[in-house]
Amino acid sequence: MPASADTAWYGEFTAATDYVFRGVSQTLSRPAVHVEYGFEDDSGWYGFLWASNVDFTDGEEWEDGAQVEVNVSAGREFGLSERLSASLAGIRYLFPGTDPGIDYDYTEWLASLALDDRHRLLIGYSDNVFGSGASGRYYALTTGLALGRGLALHLRLGHYDLEDAYDSSYSLAEMAMTGEWRRLHGRLSFIATDEGARELFPESTVRNRVVFALTLPF
Repeated sequence: MPASADTAWYGEFTAATDYVFRGVSQTLSRPAVHVEYGFEDDSGWYGFLWASNVDFTDGEEWEDGAQVEVNVSAGREFGLSERLSASLAGIRYLFPGTDPGIDYDYTEWLASLALDDRHRLLIGYSDNVFGSGASGRYYALTTGLALGRGLALHLRLGHYDLEDAYDSSYSLAEMAMTGEWRRLHGRLSFIATDEGARELFPESTVRNRVVFALTLPF
């Protein structure tokens, strides 16, 4: 991907009460810290390196060795009109340090269409979701509303089709309030999943929850 004088680099540190990925806690409902470093280019290219702590097992019956998740992503955004834009990206999910015989690593391809940079349709596809060897498809609709004084309301509806990999699927909803104070960015989210999620994941990881996250750029 080309770099130029118009490339903007950024870094962020986030502390959160939970790490929830598509409605499912990745830390057994415990706190998480994320670090992200990336760039955005005036030509539309972007990319990032992201890392977080994870915990998928309670250690009482068995342990998988997974303690860290690392995401590597690159993509490009295309302006289609004054109001409409599209984006194509790839993301590699890595879980270094897992025990022998356990491999959660997989790649996902993402395509999105945005209206006014506020309403967005996202489609994700992986042919090896969660390292299962089978395909998974994710669909999401998101929208945002600026409330003034640095506050905004965000809504998301998602559906994760995991029929090929796990013979089940589930849907999720999220409502979040974001705000900025000086250099700090806060996010308070309410996240809910349907019964399909309880067929796939432990109840403690998919029950309705409130998550607070605080982000500091560096």
